[in-house]
Amino acid sequence: MPPSITKQLYTTLVECHLTHGCEIMPDMDPGLLRILEDVQLRFLRRMLGLSSNSVITPLYTEPGIMPICTRWVSLTLRYLKYLIGLPNTHYAS
Repeated sequence: MPPSITKQLYTTLVECHLTHGCEIMPDMDPGLLRILEDVQLRFLRRMLGLSSNSVITPLYTEPGIMPICTRWVSLTLRYLKYLIGLPNTHYAS
């Protein structure tokens, strides 16, 4: 399967489960985060056809996918920016 289609599958079917709820609950347990990182790395290695001994950095740069921890921080900050921009009459502000 071509990497472009596999990336679309990752974005729509896998990443949504890895980042679910990270905006609301930004604290993360290092052990649980490691499990999510392992899932992401395994998928990226299969997508690019690389072995488990491959260097990690190209796994993210080649398809243009952020590491899961960086993605969590990005989504959390984006949500906080949204909350700050809400009017004072809004429930979430």
